[in-house]
Formats: sequence, structure tokens, C-alpha cells
Amino acid sequence: MTITIRMFPAGNGDSFLVTGSQDNAFAILIDGGYSATFREHIHPHLKTLSSYECALDLVVATHIDADHISGLISLLRQNEIADLLTPIPIRNIWHNGFRHLAEASADGQELTRAESEILLEIKRKGFAKATEASGAKEEISAHQGSSLGKLIVEGGYPWNDAAAGRAIQAGVLHTIRDAAQIEVIGPFDSRLAELRRWWIRELRSLGVSAISSDAATYSDVFEFICSHERIAGVSVRGIAR
Repeated sequence: MTITIRMFPAGNGDSFLVTGSQDNAFAILIDGGYSATFREHIHPHLKTLSSYECALDLVVATHIDADHISGLISLLRQNEIADLLTPIPIRNIWHNGFRHLAEASADGQELTRAESEILLEIKRKGFAKATEASGAKEEISAHQGSSLGKLIVEGGYPWNDAAAGRAIQAGVLHTIRDAAQIEVIGPFDSRLAELRRWWIRELRSLGVSAISSDAATYSDVFEFICSHERIAGVSVRGIAR
């Protein structure tokens, strides 16, 4: 089998398309760079794959930074729903979002009106601005967009299926089309536990003491807050079979 790795221009971010040819052809997109990265570089390759009735077997969001997930958000917006060929079907998405911390983080309290206003203001501010200008007006911002997690739900995409819907973490093994195997080498459970504790502390420092498990309320807020910090994400390695 021939494995091809394409690294797209992503400024200070990342974006890779890994494809395998021959009988069990596959395609994996790891991060999406900026919106401009998707529009100018990723999208043409996906259109070519789609024209051969290929799909993205896996999309990986390694962590929540504008220069990693802006292009993925553009991809999901353009796809609109998972079964449309605009530009390509997606069979699985790996992304550790709020729902993967919610069970350990929730305390069941009701939000006060003041706390709800704080969360609303966080949503208004949106993702942290990119540290390097990408030259694209449509970058994710306070004015336009949803979290990646919200778009995954709205599109009906399989989410973290390799971990039975739980957090993707070290030890997860995933086989794609009997052609390649991906091993997740991070984060470890201890890192996820640290992230849960950080999430609670961060909310409380902002004046929100009620930690609800309501994904509709917190999905955007979690990603927007994380985008302002350097949060360790998913690390993988793979081999052809």
C-alpha cells in the first residue's frame, strides 16, 4: 500500500491529509488550519476524493485553537449534514469536547440569571483571535459561528466512536478499512482529569459556581474558553497494515 501525507499551509497551525491507495483506500484529515486553509487547499483535494466516491474515514481535531479547527468548522458548515457530498461524507470525527468531561464535572445545580448572563457573554466573545493573521475575513469569531461540537451534533456525525462515545485518550486503537491502524498516544486519563479540574476552576473564577451537565448550554462555552488557553490535545501515530 502507498501512503501519502499532504501537509497544507496553515500559518502557525496544522493540517494534514493522510491517504492510502490500492484496494482498501482510506483518507484521514488531521486538523484543518484556518478557514483559508480549507478553502484554498483542503477543499480541492476533498472534491477530488468525493468525485471518486471516496469519504473521509476519520477527521481528527487534536486541540482547540483557531489555527487548527477553523478549517474543520468550515468543512462541517459546507457539508451541512453528514450524508451530503458537499464536499465529502465523513465517517467518524475525533474531538474531545464538553460532553466528554460533563459526567465528572456536573454538580446538578441550576444556573442563576447572573451566571447565565456570564455564559452568554462568553459565547458572544467566541473563540480566541488567531495570533497570526490568516488573511481571511471568515475566521471563527465572536460574530459567526458555533463550536465544533455543536456542528458535529447538528450534522449527525459519528463522534468518538472508537472510544464508544467517550473521550479519545491514550490506549485507543482504531483500524481503518483493514488498511491502517491508528494508536492514540495522548492524552492520558490523568491529563483529562486535570482538564476537568481546570474547567471547574475557570468557570468559578468567572463567577459561575453551578456546573451543569447541560451540553446545549456548555458546548460552545467550553470550546471558547479552551481556545484562550494552551490545552493539550489528542496525539496519534499510525501504521499501514
